Amino acid sequence: MRQGRGRLGTRRSTRARVARDLVASLSLRRKALGLAALSAVVMLLSAAVVSCQTTSSASSSVSPSLSAEPEIRVRIRTRAPNARLASVSAMEVRPAGGGVPVTLPSPLLVEVTPQGFEITDGEGLKRRWPPGVDLDLRAILARSSIVVDQTPCSGELQLRAKWREAARAFDIVSVLPMETYIAGVLQKELYDNWPQAAYEAQAIAARSYALHERDRARRAGRAHDVESSTLDQVYGGLPTRPLALEGARRTRGMVLTYEGAGGGGILRAYYSSSCGGRPSSARAIWPTAAGFEFNLAKPLQGAPREFACGSSPAFAWEVVRKNDELARRLRAWGRDAGKRLSTIDRIRSVAVAERNPADKPTAYTITDVRGWEYRITAEELRVACNFAVPGQGQSDSLPAISSGPTHVRSNDMEFTIVGNDVRIRGRGFGHAVGLCQFCAKGFADRGVDAPSMLRTFYPGATIERAY
Repeated sequence: MRQGRGRLGTRRSTRARVARDLVASLSLRRKALGLAALSAVVMLLSAAVVSCQTTSSASSSVSPSLSAEPEIRVRIRTRAPNARLASVSAMEVRPAGGGVPVTLPSPLLVEVTPQGFEITDGEGLKRRWPPGVDLDLRAILARSSIVVDQTPCSGELQLRAKWREAARAFDIVSVLPMETYIAGVLQKELYDNWPQAAYEAQAIAARSYALHERDRARRAGRAHDVESSTLDQVYGGLPTRPLALEGARRTRGMVLTYEGAGGGGILRAYYSSSCGGRPSSARAIWPTAAGFEFNLAKPLQGAPREFACGSSPAFAWEVVRKNDELARRLRAWGRDAGKRLSTIDRIRSVAVAERNPADKPTAYTITDVRGWEYRITAEELRVACNFAVPGQGQSDSLPAISSGPTHVRSNDMEFTIVGNDVRIRGRGFGHAVGLCQFCAKGFADRGVDAPSMLRTFYPGATIERAY
């Protein structure tokens, strides 16, 4: 799970349907040809044998062990009403789980109708599959990519419809080699001028998280392993940045492991944009009950450590909100979460109720003007401050706040209330568990290598090779 990217919440551009006239078609084919060549380079790099100073910290095995580089299924579209798929080659389409394949000329226009999947191919011919039948696609030309709307993806896709929902929509899942995915994550998670050591540290953390979540997804029988958003790790398609490709290549197969309490294999290596100098504890943010014991692993608990994220624009921040507006958001979150906060009135004070060993707030006590007190975790309060308020129209509803000058960026806050103004001073951006991206950049600028900084971010964890 990711919050607070190094790019401070920048989002991908909106998708647009490309015109299908002759000139645009020729342009698309030239573009796709270049992407196909790029994809081949990426996959060759993924297969390379690595020898560098970073690998010297890696041992030969990890639990669970993998005999070779695994594939990963990344959900790149959720509940899409339609999609345009293009490749330099034709594409083979077959029913998921087996069946007779058909080869269709590019591009393909895909939608779900009451009669099932419908695909219009590059020659304008329509093909239909009955309701309940999902589809698998692959580019016929080896190592070529498929452009989903305007995003270059792997040459293998899975289309999974929401058959039980009234709204006709489907998910698109990209299936690709793990190392290609990791390079794609690096390209979206870090700035393009950051030091190589920061990319290597991020690669090991991202690979650890991906393999951990992949194992959980397959045990649960999910149709995808990870999301392409900050719900897991940001992935925007096939990578092109040399630093990202090299960061994945130089750390190929390397992961963080921990065998103590809450451990037992690959560490779920959380990370965020900026810790503000005080790391958080996983157990104070996410569940720890049966099935979530991994959040109790010692390397994921906040402890005093050196930091180097002072260059982050969000190292220290301040926002001012109106008391009435903030109270409405807290009440809306309380109703949604089934918490007592749904009854809160105007806010009188917000005080830190508990801190972790790194002095990071983990819980707050909110007192309203009636004198009623409400205890809430630090992460819950961050979410509640930005929570949407539903209503019948613009006059009585409030949208969620995910960016901008009033966005509450972290769970490390101090509140001052004067009249109807609530002044919130905060530190950092994101949950602050594990690797801090701006700290990684700062450490790398000082000459610290990836293994050394990972020992700082995840004390007690070990770097091993999974494949």
